[in-house]
Amino acid sequence: MSSSNTSYNPLRIAAIATGVVATATVSYAIYFDYKRRHDPVFRKKLLRDQRKAAKSTQKEAETGKAVVEAALRRALVLINAQPVPDTPESKEQYFMEQVSQGEALAARSPEFFIASAIAFYKALKVYPAPQELIMIYQKTQPPPVFDLVMELITLEYVTLTGLVAAFRMSGLASSSTSRDPRDGSSDPLLEEIDDASPSQQQAQAQASSQSSSTPSSASGASSASPTSSGSFVVVDDESNQTPAATTTETVEVEVRTTGIVGEDPPEEPLN
Repeated sequence: MSSSNTSYNPLRIAAIATGVVATATVSYAIYFDYKRRHDPVFRKKLLRDQRKAAKSTQKEAETGKAVVEAALRRALVLINAQPVPDTPESKEQYFMEQVSQGEALAARSPEFFIASAIAFYKALKVYPAPQELIMIYQKTQPPPVFDLVMELITLEYVTLTGLVAAFRMSGLASSSTSRDPRDGSSDPLLEEIDDASPSQQQAQAQASSQSSSTPSSASGASSASPTSSGSFVVVDDESNQTPAATTTETVEVEVRTTGIVGEDPPEEPLN
C-alpha cells in the first residue's frame, strides 16, 4: 500500500510536469537562438514579423488617436452650442456640477476619461481664472485626463484661428475686387494719363516729330544775329547738321554781313 501511495503522489506528479515544461521551454529557446543566429531565412522572417507588429501597433495608435480627436471635436461643437450661465451664482453652480462630474468619471475607468475631460473643460469655460484652474487640473487629475483637457483647448484655439484667418482673407478679397486699381486720386500721373484723349496724344506726337525735323539751313539763318562788336552767336541743331556744314554756313553768313576784315572795297573802273 505504501508503494502505491508513493507512486501516485500529487506533488511528485506536479514536479515532474514542471520539469518537463521547463525542459521543453529551455530546449525551444536554444533551438530558437540557434536558428536566429545561423539561418538567414528564419532571421528575415523574424524581421518581417517584427515590422508587421510595429506597423499594426502604430496603425492602432493612430486610429485610436483619430477616434479620440473626432470625439473631442464633436464635443467641442456641442459645448459651444450650449448657452453659458450669465449670473455669477449660476456660473458657480455650473462650475461645481461639472467639476464633481469630471472627478467621478475620472475615478471610474479609462473608458470614461473623455467624458471626464469634457466635464472639466466645461468648468474651465466659466471659471474666472483659467490658467490657475489648468494648474490645479495638472496637479489633481490623472495625466490622460489632463492631456485630453489640453487637447480640447488646443482644438478650440486652432478653430478660432482658422475662422479669423478665413474672415480676414474674405475681407481682403472683397476689398480688392470692389476697388479699381486705376481709381486712385492720390496718383497724379495716372490722372494725367487718363485725362489725355487719344487724339491729343497723337497731336503731341506729331508736333514733336515736326520740331525735330526742321531744316538745318533755316535754323542756321534764324539763329545768327549781329551784335555791337561785330561777332555772331550761331545756334545750330547738332542732331540734324554735320560739323562741316555748320562751319560753312557760319562763314558765309559772316562774309555776307560784314565782309572780309582789313580788305579795301574794290575800285570802280575808270571810263
